Amino acid sequence: MAIPFRASESPADGLAAFLRVIPFPEGNGYNGALFVMNGNGEPVEFCFSSVETPRTALWRKKDLARRATVELARSLMQACAGSPVLMLARADEVGPDVLSGSLELSIPVCRVAGSLELSAVATDEYEETPPGGELHLFWSVAPPSEGDAARRLIDRLLATGLVSEPFDRAEAGLREVRAVEAERE
Repeated sequence: MAIPFRASESPADGLAAFLRVIPFPEGNGYNGALFVMNGNGEPVEFCFSSVETPRTALWRKKDLARRATVELARSLMQACAGSPVLMLARADEVGPDVLSGSLELSIPVCRVAGSLELSAVATDEYEETPPGGELHLFWSVAPPSEGDAARRLIDRLLATGLVSEPFDRAEAGLREVRAVEAERE
């Protein structure tokens, strides 16, 4: 007998949103994805969008990337039906100036970097190196306090190895969506 799929209850710790911003291969825009999951690693929501950027010498490449990232992040967070208590972004895709200056969110935001990655760090970011030293967390404001839902959630994700792996799932989801779109054309 088949057992129907039923979404499990979300843990009391809340939902985590994982932001991806990936340049188009041809270099004239960016794809963005927001993958939302619960503390067990179960998918809850997936939003995606893209933005085309001008090919002009008038924009500096870094400024164009920042502007595109801000626009994608805003539109993805507005489209998100859930209420994440925490947002994580890859440090090599999202600069510190995006999260601490251009984009203001009411939830804790953290950029995640591997130990061997070189990432720009802003003076107003707070670095946290969890046990094991494999990851570096860069908080746009002070890290969540003990007892906060975001702190419980990030601790749970760290303990279960679910801080960096969901970024891969977000990219896979984006590839899947784009492949379906290409088939329809």
